[in-house]
Amino acid sequence: MTILQRATARAENALYLERRFDAPPAVVFQLWTAPELLARWWGPRDFTTHSIEMDFRPGGIWSASIRSPFGEDTPMLAVYREIVDDQRIAFTLIPDDGRKTNVVATFEAVNNTTRLAIRQSPLTGPAEVEAYTEGWHEYLDRLESYLLRRHWDNR
Repeated sequence: MTILQRATARAENALYLERRFDAPPAVVFQLWTAPELLARWWGPRDFTTHSIEMDFRPGGIWSASIRSPFGEDTPMLAVYREIVDDQRIAFTLIPDDGRKTNVVATFEAVNNTTRLAIRQSPLTGPAEVEAYTEGWHEYLDRLESYLLRRHWDNR
């Protein structure tokens, strides 16, 4: 269950959002680090992730392909910049147009839950901030659903 959900734009070219999940940071972090687990929740609502390759280390490359409900594939590519076990993952997202954005996901323990914060920049302006924010919310909704189905015991 999401305990807290908040999204704010810190600047016109950046987004910040956070959610709290009813699972410990080690569990939420793990769902970002293994291709077979990431494939269970990665992507917008109604999309499937049909391939993920991951070299989970600083400098390692992450690639995925997500499929829309209409059968259209979207490739994704990122390079990991920093990894701190159970606490932080920083990567550069490289979309098809080649314009890079930096994403930082932090995992913080709060009363037997995880506060997951995501920052992404630079973005081109308020419209892109809003589009990425909506997308991240769909991804995190799927993460939450996966956690609920798995009945993680965080006590």
